[in-house]
Amino acid sequence: MDTDLITLIAAIAATIISLGALVHLVGMVQRWPRAPGEVTDNIAEWAHSDSGKSAVYFAKIAFTDATGQSFTVKGDIGRRKPWPIGEKVTVRYKAANPNHATSMNFWQRLLFAGVFGFFAVMLWLAWGGVIG
Repeated sequence: MDTDLITLIAAIAATIISLGALVHLVGMVQRWPRAPGEVTDNIAEWAHSDSGKSAVYFAKIAFTDATGQSFTVKGDIGRRKPWPIGEKVTVRYKAANPNHATSMNFWQRLLFAGVFGFFAVMLWLAWGGVIG
């Protein structure tokens, strides 16, 4: 397959991912309510890598929605050390289904969209012959 064609396909894919993430972020900010949450436990999962396997911890987060109903969800950010029990976090949740919630904040999601946006720009420039 031609290198220019591969670059074009990668540029299109990165653009779609970046724009999709940005549209999703804007929709969440506009429509998903926020609620204070608290880390109540840790959920350990195994991550495999070249150096073996190690635990990745996800927070178990309790929050109360606008109707006063309590929910517990798995946080969507994993890390190598356990989350402090009792840590306060902000949760955004889908009003129609509060079990669909996220603890990932605005800046983390914007960074995700921005990284793919940056790669998309670089790929478009490479495809156009400006760089590379």
